[in-house]
Amino acid sequence: MKKMQFSTVALAIGLTLSVPAVANTSVMMLDIRPQPLEATLNQIASQSNMTLIFDPELVVSLNAPQLQGPVTVRDALNQALQNTGITATIEGNAIILKKLDSSKSATDLAALSVVGGYIAPGIFEETAVEAADLPYLKTSSNVQLSEEYIEQFRGTSAGDMLKGIPGVEVGESRNGGAIDVNIRGVQGQNRVAVVIDGSIQSNTVYRGYAGISDRAYVDPDLISTVSIDKGPTNNAQGMGAVGGVVVMETLKTADILRDGAHHGVRFKAGMQSNSVDAQTNFDATPRADAPGLIGSDGEFANLAYATEQESFDLVIAASRRDIGNYFAGDKGREDYFYDEEKSRWNEVDGTWVEEKYTVVNEGIARFYKPGEEVLNTANKTTSLLIKPTIKINDDSKLELSYRKYKAEFGAIMASQIYRNEGDTLKQWKPSKQDIDSYSARYQYASPSNPLLQKLKINLWHTESDSQIYNGSVFTNPREGKDAPEQHDCESCVDVLYLAKTESLRTGFDISNQSIFTSADHGTTSLDYGYSFQKESIGKGDGVNYSQEDINYNRVYRDGDRYESSLFVQAKWSPKDWLSFELGGRYSWFKAQDNNTYWTEDKKKFKTIYLFAEDGTRLGQINWFPDENGEYVAATDPRVTGEGLVENWGEDPVDIASLDIDSSFLGWGENSLPLGTFTASEKTARDNSGFAPNLAVNMQLSDTWLAYARYSEALRMPSLMESTRGWSVSSRIFDIEPERAKNKEIGFSYINDELFNSVKSRVKIAYFDNKIEDYITRRTVDRALVSDTDIGLAMGNSDSFNTKGFELQTHFTVGRFYTDLSATYYTEAELCDSEIAQSFRDNQYANRQGEIPDCSKSGFSGMYVANHIPPQESYAAILGAKFFNDSLDIGTRVTYTGEPDTDYDRKLSWQNYHGSAPHVPTVAYTLIDIYARYAITDNMEVNFNIANLTNEFYLDALALSLMPGPGRTSRLTFTAHF
Repeated sequence: MKKMQFSTVALAIGLTLSVPAVANTSVMMLDIRPQPLEATLNQIASQSNMTLIFDPELVVSLNAPQLQGPVTVRDALNQALQNTGITATIEGNAIILKKLDSSKSATDLAALSVVGGYIAPGIFEETAVEAADLPYLKTSSNVQLSEEYIEQFRGTSAGDMLKGIPGVEVGESRNGGAIDVNIRGVQGQNRVAVVIDGSIQSNTVYRGYAGISDRAYVDPDLISTVSIDKGPTNNAQGMGAVGGVVVMETLKTADILRDGAHHGVRFKAGMQSNSVDAQTNFDATPRADAPGLIGSDGEFANLAYATEQESFDLVIAASRRDIGNYFAGDKGREDYFYDEEKSRWNEVDGTWVEEKYTVVNEGIARFYKPGEEVLNTANKTTSLLIKPTIKINDDSKLELSYRKYKAEFGAIMASQIYRNEGDTLKQWKPSKQDIDSYSARYQYASPSNPLLQKLKINLWHTESDSQIYNGSVFTNPREGKDAPEQHDCESCVDVLYLAKTESLRTGFDISNQSIFTSADHGTTSLDYGYSFQKESIGKGDGVNYSQEDINYNRVYRDGDRYESSLFVQAKWSPKDWLSFELGGRYSWFKAQDNNTYWTEDKKKFKTIYLFAEDGTRLGQINWFPDENGEYVAATDPRVTGEGLVENWGEDPVDIASLDIDSSFLGWGENSLPLGTFTASEKTARDNSGFAPNLAVNMQLSDTWLAYARYSEALRMPSLMESTRGWSVSSRIFDIEPERAKNKEIGFSYINDELFNSVKSRVKIAYFDNKIEDYITRRTVDRALVSDTDIGLAMGNSDSFNTKGFELQTHFTVGRFYTDLSATYYTEAELCDSEIAQSFRDNQYANRQGEIPDCSKSGFSGMYVANHIPPQESYAAILGAKFFNDSLDIGTRVTYTGEPDTDYDRKLSWQNYHGSAPHVPTVAYTLIDIYARYAITDNMEVNFNIANLTNEFYLDALALSLMPGPGRTSRLTFTAHF
């Protein structure tokens, strides 16, 4: 059987192979410098113990590239003969070279070539494959985004670049200037790791009664590529990422330099319509006339310099983007309306009669009118990238990276939208985010030692300083300021909602690949390594807690978290069409809450009500217990005759002065604040565990690849889940790690000659993902928390489950191309039998029918209610290239359906707490168009229009009820010098 065929690494040699097992699967270690082709071919033949047969004139004046690393014989020949017009046939123990059949073009033969470094399904050198083909070659679910794709669909918000990807959504993308990636229904609390140049930065932020959100800040203008792995990934970046990993790489020299140049500058600038600078008036009135491309307040520019030298490479880039508030679309707003049943009582002939009637409720669209300015959506960012790469020698290099990201963006507390009683909102002052990221990545690949094939060492650090309006009115420190009397004034917002915090992350990982080959037992690759992270959160610089803040626990979350893991992944290929995988990860973590929780000392008492003989109330007096907490006669003021009696509107009097006829004891106990405070012990938790995985990968034919994979992963509790603060009870309960158990079956089809002319890529996958002991906010027994505490705490639900299908395709025929993708969920639900039973037992909650153990929207107060993805979503890109590919025009159509939930606003078990309610989004379709024209070989102009039909829509997984941008055009000019 031939190996998989890929034009993206086209070698133009058309091998016809009938090779003995040794030649097919045995891996050689090559270290051949660039030299004449004849010399390279002789070395390959010598090292493989084969005979080389050819006409010397066939290779005259031809050169071969450098060949390094582990390859099979045919892979080595492929690489050596690339673009030479020579074909190789292996017959028995002989390598026979022939001139390429002139009846076939190089392009046609490219479709018959095989991947360099390709040993078997799932075992190949990924860097030898063009990124666009990786999703179809990898034996797992993967998506690759190029800089061209990111530029084409950059959108208005950072999260727009990840829209239209199968199995991927972005939560809360319009309010906060960041991304919160959802992969197959899984998001938040580091479940999806976002890695930029090897470093991680994300924070969990409070969204009031709307719940919480994870935020990773990224500037798409400085991103070169994005790789998304769905589900657990057993590598250095995959620690704790039960949902998946998003790996972003910043600009490279190849993105900036012209062909053959060693120095170069890239300049990019543009403007965007549908944007106006945010008003400075807190009580601003939304404007109604969206500006066009000329006259809009949206503009952006970035400048990048690169050089490639013998001993080093260097990239320096700076970016500035200034986008104002955008305007919503004007079509489809009424889709969010619903009929609401109401009733009123009328007096008819002396009798009160209930009248039932129906009104139209504008629902989540109430605050935003068609085509109107969406307040608090402006975003101004400034970014800097400095990335030198030191070429230590031909086999090793050290890449250093520094990234600076500063942003001022519109952000309004989501709960302020929920609670607003009017039909418009306030224009809050901008929030601020400042991030510094550092990384040092070392790589070494031995040309001769199979035990050191991919040695990688990565050290990174991120510092994040936030001044964002997402604080809790209950726990935000006042720093000596008076408590505001209301929530919705400009000065009130600064005191109650402006959270000034800092977070630090430091990480280290080391990994390597070793390859073992045997003529009898095939090839085995072994990837293994160690990962470590430390995360700290706390107050920002300049924050000074008052004593009152400390006494009443009005402080920011403050804690440290450590996690490390060892991982190993073995891949064995007994045949060139078959491979098996077996691996696992052992993880350990510890988290410490650095805040001391203070409780005001109180003296318990019972109230005695006193009465005179005529029934007149004389007042009340407190009865305090003895030192054992018992209420005895020795402390009863009626017996001792000591104590002060209080009566409303009168001065206290001594009980001995009153003529008491009767008394009775009040219900329950009360407490008297003493003005002193007692500190509780600081809390800490730790845990560990092992998560295995296994897979089988098969090449079914020349064009079909299949795999079946079972992967487990552990996610240890996050810092938010391990510290006291907003949104949950002050009591920290024990939590078990989440354990993801993911099953996936996938098929890939790769053919460059479908119907003789269609380049075809198709991948379909079925996934069945289950996260046991899923951590979320849950209702707690009121007996376990204080009377004044919130009745919600972080805990383990039974499981969170998603199942479904994904389709990913690419087709090219002539000048035309298309990408089609789809996602369909057959199941998405959270199961929690304990919480379900607690609502059944709650007389105030169990008022509407049967309460199930599993719900498609979770139970009241749970964050998962807004993690449920659309049941179905589709995306289609249709395009064509003209004038030798100088002109590229096309359109993208995306359909986003509704989530399949059982949410009912009338069900108290779903809305009992009144917080983190499910946002009932509706289906919508967006149409984008684009055109890119290369004016010269170093200048191009790009024009696109997003939301061509000007739809009014609310993004899937939105928390803040903000509609997305209406019709928006963008014009970009790029030049390379």
